[in-house]
Amino acid sequence: MPRFLPLAPRLAAYLFALAVAAFFFLNPAAFQKLAAINLLQFNLQGVRYAFIMSLFAYALPGAIITGYFGWHLFHSPTRFRAPAALLALAGIILLQLGTISTAPEFPGRTLYVMLLTWTFPTLHGVAWLWLAFTDHLGIRRFANAALGLYLLYQVPGSFLFGADEVQANIPIALCFGWYFSCHVLFQFASPNAT
Repeated sequence: MPRFLPLAPRLAAYLFALAVAAFFFLNPAAFQKLAAINLLQFNLQGVRYAFIMSLFAYALPGAIITGYFGWHLFHSPTRFRAPAALLALAGIILLQLGTISTAPEFPGRTLYVMLLTWTFPTLHGVAWLWLAFTDHLGIRRFANAALGLYLLYQVPGSFLFGADEVQANIPIALCFGWYFSCHVLFQFASPNAT
């Protein structure tokens, strides 16, 4: 495993957190929009400093996450490949959110952004449940299962059961918070781990 690789998910989480902090510092009016849109939708047309979110909260972390889990997709034992593929796909979704055009508005853009932002935590939820059923360490197994069920209840569950709004801010924050510790799990996944 390359030496810098375990730092990649933490770097993605730090970039996301710093970009969000800088964005809200420079644009305090955006706090009012958090009730209507989630943390992955601030690249909308007309939002001041949207480039900070697009580049530093979505595109760069998305590229890092895609690279990290893409590496594990091809270099990990079979039981870790499915969650690595799901999480690499989540990274591609984040990268897409960072590169989607903010102007001019194209037909269906808002729906597309909403679907991407709901799919991001949903993929994490499915990956965490998969890890819960394949991980052999007890406490981490239960933590992954609890987090996965929470994400699936919160995001697609809310949507499917007719909630007026799908509040994905906490699930999105959990996804990025998990990146601080996921290198430990995937360190054991690597056949070359020392």
